[in-house]
Amino acid sequence: TRLQGDWSSDVCSSDLISLKYGGKKEKVRAFPPLLDRFPFWDRIGTFDMVIPVPLSKAKMTKRGYNQVDLMFEIWMKGHYKNYVRNGLVRIRSGETQSLLSRVERFENIKGLFHIRKDLSLAGKTILLVEQRCLGLIQFKERYA
Repeated sequence: TRLQGDWSSDVCSSDLISLKYGGKKEKVRAFPPLLDRFPFWDRIGTFDMVIPVPLSKAKMTKRGYNQVDLMFEIWMKGHYKNYVRNGLVRIRSGETQSLLSRVERFENIKGLFHIRKDLSLAGKTILLVEQRCLGLIQFKERYA
């Protein structure tokens, strides 16, 4: 079954690439309707806080923004979710994940981040969002 909506994966992919690499922040408008139709919210369950995974300093400097923040922050706040933009702190840069195997990806992220010291997570359920989450809304998915 395809993700329901008026958006083809080609349109989403094009908008994502333009947003991520082309500096076209206006492309963010394409994503709230997709997040509204995302078929797996019920599987994710309830969560107290949404924390985006930060970009490397080099990528943040080059782009000037984290596309995950642009896509998720307003939508999450509109659904009364606590979005904590700087909840994770990147300690060091890692290798580009897309070039690594699954096992290498797990090794690559070890020690890459820490939780912001003033952030209390005791008893909280956290939803981490990052670039790979974007793939969930741009490609065909099957319902279980």
